[in-house]
Amino acid sequence: MKRIVFLALVIALVFPANTVLAQAQYQKNDYTTFRDRLFLGGGIGMTFGDITRIDIAPVAGLWVVPQWSIGVGGRYTFYKPRYIGGSSSVSGTHIWGVSGFTQVLPFPDLGTILKKEIGGGPILHGEYEGLYYDTKLMDPLAPSTGKQWVDILFVGGGWRQQVGERAAINILLLWNLSGQDFTPYTSNPILRFTITF
Repeated sequence: MKRIVFLALVIALVFPANTVLAQAQYQKNDYTTFRDRLFLGGGIGMTFGDITRIDIAPVAGLWVVPQWSIGVGGRYTFYKPRYIGGSSSVSGTHIWGVSGFTQVLPFPDLGTILKKEIGGGPILHGEYEGLYYDTKLMDPLAPSTGKQWVDILFVGGGWRQQVGERAAINILLLWNLSGQDFTPYTSNPILRFTITF
């Protein structure tokens, strides 16, 4: 995870020239077509060790106004713990999910306030995610006899760095407010890294 954060920071520092053009267009609030309001993107992730986890999470969204967006996403996760009940032969499971989110950019370019070329700013994020999986794989004591839908609510914030006219890197720190012990998220808060364009 440290490598992902380091890579994001390097990319953000390498592309400052593009951020000037992007912010100039952004500050005019100039949406000439509906297509200008749309964005696509997502993230991928992999973890290996006590838990093997591979995530693919595409997103699509709409800028309602220049500082507020809404969107939907999907999720596929392959999840396999190394040991459950002393056994190392447990097969993995497939987790499917959908989500809806909203994001607010209080200061799209903090550089305009600080009089410096930054090209990015803080981002606030709220998200509902519904996941379909066997909760007994996460917690053997969970009251489940098979796969079921689990509702998860995330809130948090982070940094959005513009890296081109339409592209941006988002680094988010999100808290899981669902309070369930059998979610596939093994830590709270979670660090999420996404790219949108």
